[in-house]
Amino acid sequence: MAPNNQNYRENLLIPYCLLFLAAVAAAGTLIYTRVVLLPLLFSVFFFALTSPAVKFLQNKVAFPRWVAVATVFFIVCLLSAGFIFVVVASIEDFVQGADVYRLRVLNFFESSLEWASHFGFSVDKRSAIEQLKSLPLFSFLRSLTGGLTSLFANAFLVLIFLLFLLAGENKDHQSHPILDEILNKMSHYLVIKSLLSFATGFCVGVILIAFDVELAILLGLLTFLLNFVPNVGSLISTILPLPLVLVEYGWGGRFFGVLGLSLLVQLVIGNYLEPKLLGESMDLHPVTILVFLMFWGLIWGVAGMFLAVPITAVLKIILDRFTTTKALAELLGGRF
Repeated sequence: MAPNNQNYRENLLIPYCLLFLAAVAAAGTLIYTRVVLLPLLFSVFFFALTSPAVKFLQNKVAFPRWVAVATVFFIVCLLSAGFIFVVVASIEDFVQGADVYRLRVLNFFESSLEWASHFGFSVDKRSAIEQLKSLPLFSFLRSLTGGLTSLFANAFLVLIFLLFLLAGENKDHQSHPILDEILNKMSHYLVIKSLLSFATGFCVGVILIAFDVELAILLGLLTFLLNFVPNVGSLISTILPLPLVLVEYGWGGRFFGVLGLSLLVQLVIGNYLEPKLLGESMDLHPVTILVFLMFWGLIWGVAGMFLAVPITAVLKIILDRFTTTKALAELLGGRF
């Protein structure tokens, strides 16, 4: 009996070792090919997001397929162009008012040092302000502009891929059940998540406009984007406007009003509506999401963090289909 058990363990160990080696090789390949894979993956997820709209126009409105594809693609291009325009305009305003923002930061920093001195904190004000003045603000802005240029170039590539995916879809072709399950789960997750993220970004933007915070529209758009990053994104989007409010208005009603209302929006949408609407559609344990958030962030940076949940859900669906890897799929779902 013992030799049989030993052989069983050895036979079970070999596939897992091979799977580990394949995962290491795949991680290296993903890093090396990120320039091509990232636009392709984003286009696939945009396809999962827009495919229900194409089917709706075909089946419910009775549009010809090419008209439905053209309509959806035009709307996507229009929204993308509007997003890029708002981001570029907001950054231009920020760059033009950089000296004003810098002066506000210096004044706030100086008043904070004076306030701290009343409690016995002795800081060399002159040297501290000189160090603050020497911060590489403009080099940061230049790198930010370069990063945005690269982002917009990738966005154009994503749109090209998306057009080919939408145009090449054949509704008469019988697809594989795994692909159907992946597409259905991705579509459900991305549609609900996009609507909730839009609601969050819109509410935060309205709050910031109501409190007369500069760059309110840009911050609302960033909140919309960051809401796709699980756990961490909502925290960052809540903290993001606070330095601007603090520098412009100081510690007062506006600061705590923005903080309190932003937290309320995140709590209602993130902690109540999202679990209610999404439920267990992804079937991923929170710890699994956190681990793969760090993993994909390590592989592909910020873009990987945006894609962490959909990619991990696809991986779980595939692992669940094979007897050898079914235990790993159960592990990702939190069933130890």
